[in-house]
Amino acid sequence: NKNIQKVEGMISLRRSFVNIARALRPSKLRALFGVAFLFQSGFSFYTSFLGVLLVYRFAMDEVSIGTYFSYVGVFIVITQALITRRVAARFSEKQILGLTLPASSFFIILIALSPAPYLLYFIAPFFAVAIGLSMANITAAVSRRAGDSVQGEVLGINGSVNALAQAFPPLLGGAVATVASPSVALLVGATLIAFSAYGYRYVTHE
Repeated sequence: NKNIQKVEGMISLRRSFVNIARALRPSKLRALFGVAFLFQSGFSFYTSFLGVLLVYRFAMDEVSIGTYFSYVGVFIVITQALITRRVAARFSEKQILGLTLPASSFFIILIALSPAPYLLYFIAPFFAVAIGLSMANITAAVSRRAGDSVQGEVLGINGSVNALAQAFPPLLGGAVATVASPSVALLVGATLIAFSAYGYRYVTHE
């Protein structure tokens, strides 16, 4: 059993690298993979360093931090369960992402610069809606552009791209937070999402 698990792990790891290499090949999907990578990287900066910011600026304890993350998570779930379908029925992915990607970047900037904890709770619902709609519609855009014949394969490649995007922010952001401050790490994340918004609007040709 141990040998089987090891082989499966090796195959899975190899498949991830193959998927990432395929995402870099010239294709109609490469720009969208780039948008997904930048967005997920920026969001990972937020998830990795928001807790550090809450301790650094507001001296929050573990319970308070957990409560805040749960509060944000509830609104993300509500967005994906209730709001996404209704919004998608009325607007196109291009219209939604054209608004939610810049909004996600803007709300992270507000969070990074927030001077009081109560403002974080005020911003959270709007931020969660923007993030939730962005996540769902980036995946939908990749799936639609892929077509039915290779949809599963393309979504697998997109999953590998997202996994890579989640891997490097803790490494790079740690140095940024140490040299500067946790708020700067969040601003880096906001900048990456802003680049993803620019890329979606001007590079993907949706």
